[in-house]
Amino acid sequence: TPYNKNMETILFDGEFGNTADLEQGWLGFSGSDVVAVVKLVRPIDLKNVMLTFAHDPENWAFAPKAIEVYCSADSVNYSEPYQSSNYQFDAENEKENVSQAVHAAVTVNKTGVKYIKIVARSIGRIPTWHQAKGLRPWIMIDEIQIQN
Repeated sequence: TPYNKNMETILFDGEFGNTADLEQGWLGFSGSDVVAVVKLVRPIDLKNVMLTFAHDPENWAFAPKAIEVYCSADSVNYSEPYQSSNYQFDAENEKENVSQAVHAAVTVNKTGVKYIKIVARSIGRIPTWHQAKGLRPWIMIDEIQIQN
């Protein structure tokens, strides 16, 4: 796709994408939830996970409806999901029809974390107010920031 340039490093390169050009600085997923597993070099005491998404309805890119973070020491047994307490996004709200970077922070406060699974839930279908209603939207993600 045009939305997978530098896919090996784009989520951790320290450079934030610009919503004016979704082909640079963003990693795109069409029609499904985004699931990313981050393997750390060593276990850490994880405090927060911060994420950035592009919301650009004109280009069929919609921020996720929910974000979940799971933690593990062994990549087999994951915690219950942590969710952002202040992340709210309603794709059905036509007022959200403005190009913007959407930031989400998930507070974790867990010790001994070596694997972090991030799930960004797709809105499923483009909302009824949109010219492409009913089709599958893109989720565009940029930086994943991990604070310990």
